[in-house]
Amino acid sequence: MDLVRSLFILGICFSGWTPVAASDKTDGSDLDNGTNNCRTESPCPDNTVCSSWQKDHYCTCKPGFKTRSGNITFTDIKESCDDINECIPPTLVDCGLNAECKNTIGSYHCICLQGYQTKSGEKEFKNKTETTCEARNKCTKINGTNFCACDKGYIYSEKVLQRSNEKPTCLRVRCHSSNHSQQETCNSTNDNFIFCLKKFINSSVPNCSSLGKQPKQGEKLLQDILNNVDKQFSQAKWNSNQLQKHQQASEFLQLMEETAKDFMWLLEDGTTDIKSVSRMSIWKGNNSLQSPINLNQNETRMDLDWETAAGPENSGVAVMGLLTLKDMKTVLSNASLKDWNGLADSREEAEMRVISNVVTAFVSSEDTKNLRSPVNFTFSHQDVEKKEIICAFWNYSENRWSQDGCCKLQRTATETMCTCSHLSSFAVLMAHYTIEDWRLTVITQVGLVISLLCLLFSIITFMFCRILQGTRNTIHLHLCISLFLAYTIFLTGISRTNNQTACSVVAGFLHFFFLASFCWMCLEGVELYRMVVQVFKTHTLKKRYMFLAGYGIPALIVTISAAVNSKGYGTNNYCWLSLEGGFNWSFLAPVCLIVLINAAIFVITVWKLAQKFSTINPDIEKLKKIRTFTITAIAQLCILGLTWIFGIFQFSRHTLVMSYIFTILNCFQGLFIFLLHCLLKKQVREQYHRWFCAVFRLKEPDKYSPFTSSAAPFSSASQSRGNQSSKESGL
Repeated sequence: MDLVRSLFILGICFSGWTPVAASDKTDGSDLDNGTNNCRTESPCPDNTVCSSWQKDHYCTCKPGFKTRSGNITFTDIKESCDDINECIPPTLVDCGLNAECKNTIGSYHCICLQGYQTKSGEKEFKNKTETTCEARNKCTKINGTNFCACDKGYIYSEKVLQRSNEKPTCLRVRCHSSNHSQQETCNSTNDNFIFCLKKFINSSVPNCSSLGKQPKQGEKLLQDILNNVDKQFSQAKWNSNQLQKHQQASEFLQLMEETAKDFMWLLEDGTTDIKSVSRMSIWKGNNSLQSPINLNQNETRMDLDWETAAGPENSGVAVMGLLTLKDMKTVLSNASLKDWNGLADSREEAEMRVISNVVTAFVSSEDTKNLRSPVNFTFSHQDVEKKEIICAFWNYSENRWSQDGCCKLQRTATETMCTCSHLSSFAVLMAHYTIEDWRLTVITQVGLVISLLCLLFSIITFMFCRILQGTRNTIHLHLCISLFLAYTIFLTGISRTNNQTACSVVAGFLHFFFLASFCWMCLEGVELYRMVVQVFKTHTLKKRYMFLAGYGIPALIVTISAAVNSKGYGTNNYCWLSLEGGFNWSFLAPVCLIVLINAAIFVITVWKLAQKFSTINPDIEKLKKIRTFTITAIAQLCILGLTWIFGIFQFSRHTLVMSYIFTILNCFQGLFIFLLHCLLKKQVREQYHRWFCAVFRLKEPDKYSPFTSSAAPFSSASQSRGNQSSKESGL
């Protein structure tokens, strides 16, 4: 852009224009037979170059400035030339490692970070190609005596470390050399809380001459600062704009990290816990143990080897610390995560939130961007079983969470271990979507398909098999129909949450048909009881009463539930009854009641059967059939009843074991019913054989010999009398 502007100005000059600085004054003489308008009073604003030709003029910005409108040249006196900040994008200057860019009016320069200096000795340079910044604060030994040249902000280690075996070096300690320090306070409501905090910290800086002379000097200093932090934080007015609020948070976290590093060397050896509403824990010690060191703070643990914490230029002593600031979790809870959009777009109802404390970690090593060995953090947090966990750090430059350089090592429901190759402020984030167990999904889909096929075969059997007639057959038929419809709706509609109305309808039908299946199971228990108690009397249940109980009671429960809480049908994750307010008990409570009633009926039934078997002349054949029916009914109760007993745990705070048990029992109910009521009966198997032969036109084997067939007329009358008495009951 500068080249184009120069060529443009050059072209103007060749055409008769004369560039003159805006601040230049003229004596009113003419140029090229015209008046030099650039020599009149203020034809162009500040930081410009004026070009004059005949009776006109043109303004251009000086190097390092640009117009607000973006134009290269202008004549409008309202236009202005503003400074170009070369230190920010898109014209970001690369100063290299251990250096930073400083913008000036019309220019810029690079300077080394504190503790570093250029190879050439120059304080300022333009970019990394000119020179690089290297560590200073060098100590040398001459004739057995140590000499250290420590930069501002660093002091000779001997002043704060009373050790005979220490390695002489310059340590980062903030102190002042003046004799008086007046504490500064913020009373103005317009003062930014971070600005007020900086003023307090500046006023708390100790005198350099007092270092190492006062006991617990560092601990008291950091305690006062932490107390003030909590006070300022409680009164802080965070910007309502999210971007600006997160910029404030970055500045605040960096300030506290730098403050902790400025005074950590003033602490005594061992672990120091500084407690307020916020908390700071710092460990200081040598490498005598030659083992990794760890630091615990409430719900966070940091593990790091000593050499990484100390750094290459160490004094034989290392420091590591953790800082947990009050309510920082809340401030950063809605901040964005780098690369989160790709994950969120691939998941329905995906969202992210912070579930652990936000902890700032720091060590005495100057280089924390690329650690010699990784640091491990163990975070305790709320129970988030079956939720995705993300290890993240707060990126100060981007003002958002990032996973770069951090990964998850292992986790439980309430603990997560993260490992990172750098230090910053860390936290555990939860991606709020359920991690589906693919094994459970496969079991559910395969099991339901098998159950549906078995229920379909059972329905056909109960409808067309002439051997199975009577009340029990009707009960079994409608039990299978209810389960068949419930499983079909479950398989096709349980996850249709995109349409809330349709989802509520699906949940309502599931509620109805699952309740209906239990009501028909209860009717079977009632029928068995009547068969045993009234074994020689008429004991059939009328169909209108059975249908009223089998379908009327579930319809009544669903109607009342929908009237009381219609929003309880369907959730954001599945089309079933909501857990909020205990609405799912509108299903579980009737199920538990039916299971208890059936269990009581079967206990009485077995007791009555035992009495009848002990009579003088029992009807053995009939009682054996009733006993068989009772055993199958009890088995059926166990299958249906136990399934939903586990279901109670499944729909609360369930474990993976409960999920597997519930899924297996629930998905294979159709198979169990088909085995109990169809395949285990000899007459039904024979009927299947006849159907098979009829379909494939196979010849059936002769069942009776000529001798037995001749006796059939004599026994047919007695058989018909016996069968007629039991036909209605299905015996």
